Amino acid sequence: MSGQIRVGLAQIDSRLGAVEENLEKHLDWIERARRESVDLLVFPELSLTGYRLLHLTSRVAQRLDRSATVDSLCESIGAMHVVVGLVEIGERGQLH
Repeated sequence: MSGQIRVGLAQIDSRLGAVEENLEKHLDWIERARRESVDLLVFPELSLTGYRLLHLTSRVAQRLDRSATVDSLCESIGAMHVVVGLVEIGERGQLH
């Protein structure tokens, strides 16, 4: 091992509150990064939900252990490491 990693930056324009549409963008970028032998792919903050959510925050929040969106991402990643942004619902209902 050379001690080097190939990093990809996915500068996407996420649509506010459109988690499914944004997920498709993520899956496309992950596939593209895989073809380019990327080891670590980094998406923007709140890339799955859009940034200025305000009243949409609780509607688009995800439980990491019960999220079809997160499951789809995990299935597509393989050996690559991927950083995505989303609003998480904690165990007691708090938003992170």
